[in-house]
Parts: sequence; C-alpha cells; structure tokens
Amino acid sequence: MINLSTLTYGVVCITASGESLILTDIVSQLGWEEGEKELSARISLKLANIEYNGGRISDVVRPFTPILVYAQINGVSPEVIRGTVQDWQIKETNNSTYIDITCYDEVYALRHNQDQFYFTEGHTTKAIITKILDKWNVPYDYQGPDVKHTKLVFKKQYLCDMITKTLKDAKEHGAGSYFMRAKEGRVQIIQRGGNEDIYHFDVDNNLVQTSENFSAGSIVTRVLILAKSKDEGHQKIEATIDGKTQYGVRQAIYKNKLTYNSHCGKM
Repeated sequence: MINLSTLTYGVVCITASGESLILTDIVSQLGWEEGEKELSARISLKLANIEYNGGRISDVVRPFTPILVYAQINGVSPEVIRGTVQDWQIKETNNSTYIDITCYDEVYALRHNQDQFYFTEGHTTKAIITKILDKWNVPYDYQGPDVKHTKLVFKKQYLCDMITKTLKDAKEHGAGSYFMRAKEGRVQIIQRGGNEDIYHFDVDNNLVQTSENFSAGSIVTRVLILAKSKDEGHQKIEATIDGKTQYGVRQAIYKNKLTYNSHCGKM
C-alpha cells in the first residue's frame, strides 16, 4: 500500500547538451492531467528563474526542452509522466522572476500535423496505424487490434484523428475498444481497461477531506408549454407541467415542443 505522506515528486529536464538537470528544488507549482477530450497529457509547472552557470535557468529550460516527472516512493523512482515545453513565459512578481511552463507528451505532435493517406480495402488496423506512425518517425508500442477494414481515405486530416478513426472503425468490426496514449517517450496503442495495476483511495488510510454541496440555481420545477403564435399577440398556454414543486416554484417556458431532460425538478 502506498503511504501518501511519504510520496514526493521530482522534476528533471534534459538540456540541449543532453545533460539531466534536476529542477525539483526550484519548482513552486506542479500538476499534470489527461483531459477527457485531450489526447495528450499536459504538465504545468512554475520554476524560479534563478541564476545558473553565469546566466538564468530560463537560458537552459527553453521551448521544446524535455521535462520528466518522477515519483519517489518506497525507495524507487518510477517515471510518472514526460513532455516537452510547448508554452513558455517569464514573469516577474515582487522583484523575483519565474517561468510558467506547459508541456505536452508525444501525442501532442500528432494533434498538430496534417497528412493524407489512402488505404485500399483489406488493410489491417495494425498496417494502417503503423504506416502512419512510421512515416512520421514516431516510436511506438503496438498492442492494438488487427482486423481488416474497408477502404479508408484520409484527406488533410490530423494524424491523431486518422488513428482515432481507424480504432473506432476496428471497434465497429468487433475488435473491442482501444486507445492511444504516450508513455516514457513512446506512443502506445492498447486496449481500454487493460491496466496491470489499478490504484484506489482507501477511506481509512487515504481520505483527508470530504465535502457535499447542492446548488438550486439550475433547477426548474414548473414548465409552461406555449402554443404557436401567428402574430406578436398573446400566446396560449397549452400545458403546465409540475415537477418537485415542494422545493419551490422555478418556472421555465418552452415554445411548441418540450425536451425532456434534467429539468422538471429532477435532483
């Protein structure tokens, strides 16, 4: 079991000369995420722009510098995430300077490069995806499906969209659900839900704080349905539908057609 009280993280950059430079002591903010609609993982950090080798650390950590984040737990330091600097900005506050940095992993480049491919009927999933990655010299580990496809034509599309569409087409042919991610500098095509390790937070050992909240701002408990109007005059009320009005009346008006969704007092 992981003891969160002893879990720490380290940050390293790879300089232009290939040197590994530890940045941990000058990092004031660090976070990373894999957004639901983002294919690439994102690292955000803030560095103190200290003096270094006769200049500043901003002379070393520049756009496109590789950044690696390591966990330090139980005597081992596995890599958690890596990326290259894509957004870089020097700021000054109270006579001290720092660098705001945003990094993205290897999938980011696939999201920003367009190409075109034509695959005749009979090409397999593996053949299609690996050809795309090979053309762009992207290192990869392919553990994806290998079913045959009908003709696929990609015109002026981003590389990641081509791969995502191919995996979706494979799923429709019964191959199962697969996705693309980056790990330790390589793009992986793997099956969704195939994690070897699954982590969870234990209430007795890991829970630090809990909260519960409710907002009534978006509740609708009464809906008026108005008839069509041929002029700008009075419109007839066709129906009045009440939901949970015991919580008070929050009225909304719909014209001609009612869409049943989370309104009408559902809580």
